[in-house]
Amino acid sequence: MNEPAELTRIDQLSRKASFSSFAYKEDPIHWRILDLLYFDTITDMTDSARRGLANSLHFLVVRDMYDAIKMQRIAPSGISLLYEYDVLKKLHRSVVKITEASQSDAESQRQSVSMVGKWIETQSQALISLRTNVDLAIYRSK
Repeated sequence: MNEPAELTRIDQLSRKASFSSFAYKEDPIHWRILDLLYFDTITDMTDSARRGLANSLHFLVVRDMYDAIKMQRIAPSGISLLYEYDVLKKLHRSVVKITEASQSDAESQRQSVSMVGKWIETQSQALISLRTNVDLAIYRSK
């Protein structure tokens, strides 16, 4: 009986996935999103749910920001995962923020786009709340 291979790098994770989850996608933006979600230590999402969220986020970015990607205004380094905490209400939420790459130091503030989860009580569930909003955004009419 074959022993399962130990995964030591993020690219091995993708190679083990199914074709429906962008298994062989060589897109640096997809890799950045997958890397952020897979190595997040706060959430208690399963690995398959993290891959699903990464694929959904990538789909939204490519669908809604294709021109900006094509013109190289969006770089993988401009994608970040943040957790916010409302001190007064004691609620948490997660945010994926995409910031345009700066063309020069003389530019004013760079534009950014965010996908935000709902405010919830448990920080470990914040990414799951974000996934709900991402899934809704995919199926909205454009």
